[in-house]
Amino acid sequence: MKESKSFSLLLVILLVTTSAAFVQHHISHAPKLVTLKSKSWPAALPAAASDDNQEGWDDDIDYDSLEQEASGGVNKESPDPTTEWNEITGEPKLGINIGDQLNPLTPDQAADLKAEATEIINEAFAEGIDDIERLRKDMEKQVEKSKRAMQAASDYNADREGKALLGKIDRMTNKFLDDTKDSRLSTKLASAADRASEGKGVDMGSWGVLGGAVVTTDGSSSYGLLGSVDAARSPPVVIQAEGFEEEETEPTAAENRVLIVADESSDPVAKQVMPKFVDLLKDAIPGVVIQSIKPTATMPMGGDNAQCLIVFGTSLSDRSGLQNILSRVLRRTLQPSGKMGSPPTQIVCISTIGTERTDKFPYSLQNLMGGKLEKKRQMEESIVTTVKNRVVTPPLDYTILKMGDIQESSDSLQMMPGDVLDGTTSATAAAEVLLQAVAYQPSARNATLCAVGGSVPSEWEDLFLRLDGPELQRFENLSGPKDQLSEYLKEWAELMPDYKRLTTPVRIEVTTEPPNAYENVSERAGVSLLYMPTNTGKAYLSKSEERAREQQTGSSSSSSSSSSSSARTNLPMKKMKKEGGVEVLTEVTSDGELRVRARRCNMGDDTVVKEISEETILKRLEEAVNVWKQDHPSN
Repeated sequence: MKESKSFSLLLVILLVTTSAAFVQHHISHAPKLVTLKSKSWPAALPAAASDDNQEGWDDDIDYDSLEQEASGGVNKESPDPTTEWNEITGEPKLGINIGDQLNPLTPDQAADLKAEATEIINEAFAEGIDDIERLRKDMEKQVEKSKRAMQAASDYNADREGKALLGKIDRMTNKFLDDTKDSRLSTKLASAADRASEGKGVDMGSWGVLGGAVVTTDGSSSYGLLGSVDAARSPPVVIQAEGFEEEETEPTAAENRVLIVADESSDPVAKQVMPKFVDLLKDAIPGVVIQSIKPTATMPMGGDNAQCLIVFGTSLSDRSGLQNILSRVLRRTLQPSGKMGSPPTQIVCISTIGTERTDKFPYSLQNLMGGKLEKKRQMEESIVTTVKNRVVTPPLDYTILKMGDIQESSDSLQMMPGDVLDGTTSATAAAEVLLQAVAYQPSARNATLCAVGGSVPSEWEDLFLRLDGPELQRFENLSGPKDQLSEYLKEWAELMPDYKRLTTPVRIEVTTEPPNAYENVSERAGVSLLYMPTNTGKAYLSKSEERAREQQTGSSSSSSSSSSSSARTNLPMKKMKKEGGVEVLTEVTSDGELRVRARRCNMGDDTVVKEISEETILKRLEEAVNVWKQDHPSN
């Protein structure tokens, strides 16, 4: 209601103003008698004349002169100061209050007037919108035209730049082909050699090797084995590819490089062990290139062709950081010379003891806050999995080296496979063990070992020999002829398949593997007790698999039904996997000592250790050796 009254008042003011202008306009064009009323009137009108009086009351007024005066004529009298003037038209106001003469609008009139005004406004807006729409369409046409022009110019420039770039690439390609002509010829030879060796590495990952010749030495040599054992043992293959002549070349020494990932500023183990190890490695292998990188830095692709990668797990927080390092360092790269780079072929991880015994005191307390030992165990497993799953060349080995707290110790150094020792490790002993594992001892490859103590031995071979298998039992300082002891143990082994307390059946196999130079063994004879597969675990067969196995076996043994057997489905048999076993070795050391060792054998990546059968075999072996000792007492 309030808005309706306000709008009515506004309309009234509008009408009043419009009416006043309209009236003023018409008065200005009316007879000038009206002007006389506003200019000057007689002070008093004479009395009304009678009908008989022929003269009017205004007979003595000169209307012509008054009209002339009103129109700006000769009459120049000053205007009445009380007269009000219209500021717009410049005419005197009539003194008429039109508002008093008008009646107020009724609600219906106000609504009609509002509707008419709204319609007028809407029509005006509609016309404006149509104009804007026409303008927008015109602008769109102009923009589209500009875009087409710009696209045409861009296509022209792109075509011109593309031709220039292709020309530059052609020039660079021709230059590259000319500069790498010799390298490409050698790459073709290497490819032919690789095909001839059925994908095995050729002269890759070897340390201190001239032309792929000597690959292993004892610990006293100036040069040692670094990198993968399989890669280093690969003999040089000479292939004469089609279209190339074989050339006589002088063997050159491979560059020895080691990449170390450690943080000496925050890791106390790396801070104490790494400087000593670097000095020992430089003395052992002259000219070796050692590169140290923090775990937070960007790892070089392909490890800068280093043969060995040493990772201080004590400098890493979790497995993800280690996986990022391995993903970059183990990647093969193309060298500037045009040859393929060779990533590291050995990974050595420095860890701590107790990672496999987090359920036992005191390691359970160490693992209580944040699971520190469990995270290190995950890193160890990540390295082992990476090595076992690697299917590309060159071959890859791993070594997990577990140390105690780095403290000075006068105890003799102890080293065992797995995670079984307790105690502290001196920085010198840790550096020496690391040097042997990296540069000299093939038994340290693909093995996990722990070391505690301080004083280092003069001979390392026997300590690392325990890692091969690993070793389960040892009897030293035996007396008697070596051949007789060997035959005695073979006869003992032949009785084991019939031993009722043996939960897993075994078969006997004589081993004839000769000793290696680094094992410090002059003579060896052995016998293996190999576990037979059973229908348990992964070897379990369902009824349908057993029926298929029987059908396949029957079809292969029946000669009369050869035509019908060819129509049968030849179902594949499950691949026989390694079940494990125990190998008993009779050895004579380089010092002439007679001894007996028992170690695991026939082990695969997924082989399950038969702990009960293994314990039974070792116990029976101890009994047999004790009988031998009684018959051949030492002097």
